[in-house]
Amino acid sequence: MDLTEIIKDSFKYPFNDKRQFGMILTVFILLGIILSAGFSSVSFNNGIFFTISLIVFFISMIYLSGYQIDIIRISCELEDFIPKFNPKKNIKDCLQLLVLSLIFSLIIGVIYLLYLFSIFLLNGEIIGFIVAMILYLILIIAVLIVSWIFVMSVCRLAHIGLNGSLAFKKSWKDLRKIGLANMFAYTILINIVVGIISVIALMISLSIFSLVENSFGLLISFAIFFAFNAYSFTLQSRAIGLLYTNSIYEI
Repeated sequence: MDLTEIIKDSFKYPFNDKRQFGMILTVFILLGIILSAGFSSVSFNNGIFFTISLIVFFISMIYLSGYQIDIIRISCELEDFIPKFNPKKNIKDCLQLLVLSLIFSLIIGVIYLLYLFSIFLLNGEIIGFIVAMILYLILIIAVLIVSWIFVMSVCRLAHIGLNGSLAFKKSWKDLRKIGLANMFAYTILINIVVGIISVIALMISLSIFSLVENSFGLLISFAIFFAFNAYSFTLQSRAIGLLYTNSIYEI
């Protein structure tokens, strides 16, 4: 599928099953309400409730990352339905995703350390602005490529399982089949789309809060902002799954 087809399909995908998307929407709105209630509690010096709300929020987001794997899996198979929440399956997926994320975080951390070490070694020399910029450019390219391999590994986790996702050479092969230029174009395009949605959500939320500057206004603002995030969440999950189908037979 080309990028235009992927984005068009992803925009329509949340409405393929209005009932299930309504469930996703409800979960995100509840998270927004919980988070806003936590921030509101700070004004009442209720640090315990604030801490609890943050813990509930982050645990829920981790769980949703496992559900996101399910959406990617469905999209990789070119199915059009939205999967139902399956706690046992979603928790298993989110734990596997945490393992994968930790591995890639360590890899990116090593890349940054190598960059800092290189700068440190050259610190006593007059390296000049050009050399420093070249090193920084190499850093950006390396981190970007590793991040793309991570995305391919996440798709392989959804489509094959944890063992398949740890086959980094095959993830790199999948990325090459999609094409670095296409992946770059996808990254730019999806960030523009999500950025526009986020800006619209933020503008509406801030407008409401400016009209009702109290805890209730904050609650409504967070609820609306997270409602838009539910749409972005579903759209992005669908888009990356469809993009991966361009390499699905190179497993």
